[in-house]
Amino acid sequence: MGYTFERFSDWFAGTIRKRLPIGDYTILGLEDEVAIERKTLPDLVKSIIQERKDFIKKCEGLSNFKKKCIVIEGSMTTLKTPYEDSCAHPNAVLGSLLAAQERWEIPFYFLDNFLLAEEFVASMLSKYHAYRWLEINGLQRCLIEGDI
Repeated sequence: MGYTFERFSDWFAGTIRKRLPIGDYTILGLEDEVAIERKTLPDLVKSIIQERKDFIKKCEGLSNFKKKCIVIEGSMTTLKTPYEDSCAHPNAVLGSLLAAQERWEIPFYFLDNFLLAEEFVASMLSKYHAYRWLEINGLQRCLIEGDI
């Protein structure tokens, strides 16, 4: 189940659920600029170890976006703990993430759980949209006291 952003309805004019060619989340009208990939820890391990070619293709696709990232639902501590249902070594998984970050300039973010990850993605999308709206409309993209 993906994010619905229902808790953040005042941040968005609305949401549309549809399959994207790359990533799991974007902004309507900015689909060529923004792609956020969401991974649970088990999905991440499976993607990197068992579905590596697809993972590499996704990373290559994400690299073409101005704003991109991989959001991981889980902590670094959990990632570094041996897995019960996989023979994958935690260092191999982390090493692959770090390699993707360096090779394709894709940042990744660990968020402890689903709710925090959803909030992080909602905040990232709303902030990106606000700043792009300012730029598109010829206004300055600047922070004032209270913005951060």
